[in-house]
Amino acid sequence: MNVKSSVIRAFSSLELTLSCLSLLMVLIFVGTIQQVHLGTYEAVQQYFRTFLIWWNPPGVSWKMPIFPGGGLLGLVLLVNLIFSHITRLAWTVKKAGIMLIHAGLIFLILGEFITGLFSNETLMALEVGSGASYSEDNRSVEFVVIDRSNPKFDQVISIPQRLLSRGGTINDPKLPAQIIIHQYREEVPPVRANDEPDQIVTHLELKTPAKSYGPWLFASGLETPQSFSSEGRDYTALLRYRRHYYPFSLFLKEFRHDRYPGTQIPRNFSSLVHLKDPQKNEDRDVLIYMNHPLRYRGLTFFQSGFGKDDTLSVFQVVRNPGWWVPYGACTMVGLGLILQFGMHFAGFIRKRS
Repeated sequence: MNVKSSVIRAFSSLELTLSCLSLLMVLIFVGTIQQVHLGTYEAVQQYFRTFLIWWNPPGVSWKMPIFPGGGLLGLVLLVNLIFSHITRLAWTVKKAGIMLIHAGLIFLILGEFITGLFSNETLMALEVGSGASYSEDNRSVEFVVIDRSNPKFDQVISIPQRLLSRGGTINDPKLPAQIIIHQYREEVPPVRANDEPDQIVTHLELKTPAKSYGPWLFASGLETPQSFSSEGRDYTALLRYRRHYYPFSLFLKEFRHDRYPGTQIPRNFSSLVHLKDPQKNEDRDVLIYMNHPLRYRGLTFFQSGFGKDDTLSVFQVVRNPGWWVPYGACTMVGLGLILQFGMHFAGFIRKRS
């Protein structure tokens, strides 16, 4: 047997399938337990959307891999299913149901890879009577310098978190001054709850050859702006959570937090919003409530939370280009099961007759 045949046989083996499924069961169990300590977001990132799980021994700075992550196991299982689909299954009408089931499982795994690579989740918080055309990423910050000299619009220059975390000096011809980062750190460890933001603090200075502005201390949770003027222009600088802007806006008209009579048990959360999109001539009201999100322009707006006084509504904004893949994959698996069992049942009836 040549090397090529050995590799194909190994990747299409049932033993490899069972090994991957067994390791996935262990991973799911451990990852679920770790949600108590890390929170859902960190547990997913450290256990399921990584190729290797790393362990940091106490007292040292280095890490070592100790277990395959969900990314690696999913990739191996995907390759195993593809090879099995091609080499082990007979391409006949009698096996059409099994082939459809395998194809559905392949698409299901591919859908998770698409979600892990391309999806993002942000938050949009609206007070009753207010609107917005952007959402915020509470896991990432940006330092912005805003030119407010023009009365018709503001010009925003954004410095992403990855540049801030490097420290040193940032020079950009669009900026009125160079940015000298004296210190950047997370004030507290990353939060566990999905709706709680990370707290970032940075100590920096804006400086020109003629003058120094600062040094200033910025905190992401405060969003306290600092104002300065340079060459006849007025600027505002602040550290804020990274914004994602959209060509449409949502205006919160009403928020309802209904409870069961005589209790504090929530019965319903709903937000009546007004959607306005000049590019598509959209100008209508939409009711968003539990399990009934707003889907628009590739985004999904879920009712996520609310403020203490019931005047603030929080939406989780999800962009997931592969959202349809799990539905299609489950449909394929369902049709495959119906087809396979239907064919077996028809054969059984023929034998009985």
